[in-house]
Amino acid sequence: MPRLSPTMEEGVIGAWLKEEGDDIETSELLCEIETDKASMEYESPEEGIVAKILVEPGQTIPVDTVIAIIAEEGEEVDVDAFTSGAVKSAPTASEEPA
Repeated sequence: MPRLSPTMEEGVIGAWLKEEGDDIETSELLCEIETDKASMEYESPEEGIVAKILVEPGQTIPVDTVIAIIAEEGEEVDVDAFTSGAVKSAPTASEEPA
């Protein structure tokens, strides 16, 4: 959930303007977000394919929560990595193949 104002703590997805599998360009409208003060259209920060929508319309979620995944065409996406908070780190020197 993007922070649309300095005081925003949470928001609600009012409606998705794109569906999973749709192509999207940078700055193209992705969804409508409702805050305690306003309803705004949110533009995509990236271009690609809407690979997965993670938040249903009407859900209240905190700022900085991932709401959707945009990927390159043909790219495989590990949705669990986005939803479980798991971050895969680079292998350490002892884990790298010799």
